[in-house]
Amino acid sequence: MEIFQMKTIQCKFHLWEFDVRTACAIKNSKIKVRTFPVEIQNDAIFC
Repeated sequence: MEIFQMKTIQCKFHLWEFDVRTACAIKNSKIKVRTFPVEIQNDAIFC
């Protein structure tokens, strides 16, 4: 299994970047995205 290495993700609509570890926006840490627990089974991601 490969570990997720990226530290940020970007909203393709707004172009905002978010830290995947904290869920906070890079430019304004008061803005957070909703997170969901996930499980990886046989290379598939389940919520």
